Amino acid sequence: MSLLSVSFCVMLPHMVSSDAVRALRNSLGESQQAFANRCGLSISSVTHYEGGQRTPDYWVTLTLYRVACEAGRKDLATFFLGQINTRQVAVPFPMEDLQALQAIQYDARFQHLRGPLEDLLAPVKAYLKKTAKRRQKGK
Repeated sequence: MSLLSVSFCVMLPHMVSSDAVRALRNSLGESQQAFANRCGLSISSVTHYEGGQRTPDYWVTLTLYRVACEAGRKDLATFFLGQINTRQVAVPFPMEDLQALQAIQYDARFQHLRGPLEDLLAPVKAYLKKTAKRRQKGK
C-alpha cells in the first residue's frame, strides 16, 4: 500500500500535532529521552513538539507515522499521514516525483522501469535498513 493511497477518513477530528506526538510517546510508555532516541531526535525537539512550540517537519512526521504503525496505533498513523497528504507539513520534493515513483511500482505500463528503479534504490534501502537496525539496538 502506498503512502498516498491510505485513507485518512478515521482522522482524529480535533487533534493537533503536539497532542498526537504526546499520545504516541505515552502509548509506547517511553520517557521523552527514550522516544527521542527511537525517533532519532533530540529530547529538546520532542519537548518542543509536545509543548506546541514547534511542529514536526515532513521527515519527522514521516518518522512519527512509521513509529505509530510499528506501535499498532493506526489512529495516530492516520493522523500523521493526513498531515502529509493534506500538505499541513511541507513536502520537500515535488509530489509529481512521488506520483511518478508510484506509477512505476503499480502501473503495468511502466513495469519495464521497475528493475532499473530497484537497482537505483538498492543502496538507499540498504542504508535505511542499516540505520533502522542501529536504532533497534539502541533501545
